[in-house]
Formats: sequence, structure tokens, C-alpha cells
Amino acid sequence: MWEGETQNLASAATQGKVITARYRLTNRSLYVSKGVLRTDEQQIPLAHVQDVDVRQNLIQKARSVGDVIVRVTRPDGFVDVLVMESVADPRRVRDLVNRSATDARVAERQLMNHQSITYSGPGPVTPTPAAPAPDDLFAQLEKLGKLRDAGIVTPQEFDTKKAELLARL
Repeated sequence: MWEGETQNLASAATQGKVITARYRLTNRSLYVSKGVLRTDEQQIPLAHVQDVDVRQNLIQKARSVGDVIVRVTRPDGFVDVLVMESVADPRRVRDLVNRSATDARVAERQLMNHQSITYSGPGPVTPTPAAPAPDDLFAQLEKLGKLRDAGIVTPQEFDTKKAELLARL
């Protein structure tokens, strides 16, 4: 969906030969690779992205770059902040990450809503074994296929869920 890299003054002074960070946005994750001599890489699921902002100083404004600040809430509740430093067209990047993260959260909620769960007091949560109507089953399979095609659900997850749905018939 988008790829970019840090365009700070150090990399500009060496005509772009020293890049300290690269960023890649897919429909499922934000990938970050930082470092020159040592590389640190991160994969951030978009469904965990909670907020995205832009920060620009005077020099960055003159160069049409800016910092994109991404706030991520991890499953354990820890809030992490990623700063994508000096990326080109930071407002467009912010809007793209925000839109993609919203889509990923919606898709995740829809997938969770399709998994009917009943709670029977203390103890394990168990799936409801009720058999769906054929029309409902077709609609669920169609939605699941769209999630797979959008890259929200892996082909393996699709096959597993499809087998579960077909087993209910």
C-alpha cells in the first residue's frame, strides 16, 4: 500500500545513501526496519494501531517531510509509540495508516462477531454448535472470502474457519 524511508538531513547530505529507517504498510501490518550497522525490525498489526499524528519542525516543513507518530496498544495493554522520522508527505501517510488501521479493526470485529460464543458461567467459553441456515452459511463464507482476499485473514485461517462452518451443516 505504501513504502517510505527516513529522509533526514544526514541522508540528504549524503544524497540518500545513508538511510536509517524504512517503512512498509500493508493491509494487515506496518513494518519498520531501523539501523545502519545493526538492524532492528518490527511488525505492527494494524488492528493494534490506536492513533496516528504528524509533527513537523520548521526545517522539516521546508523540506516537505515530517514525523508520523503511531500509538499502538499491545494485547497486554502496554502502549507503544513508534515515530516514523522525516517521511515524505507525512499527512498523506498519517491518513493512510489511520484508514488502514480502522479497516483492520472493523474487519477484526466482524470476524469476532461471526464466531458465536455462549458463556455458561465460570469455566471455559465454548462455541455455539447451532447449525446456520444455508443462506446464512453462504453469506458467512462470502464475508470470510472477502477478508481473505483483503489479506485480513490468512489462507490457513480461511480454510480452518471454512471447515468449521461446513461441519455445522
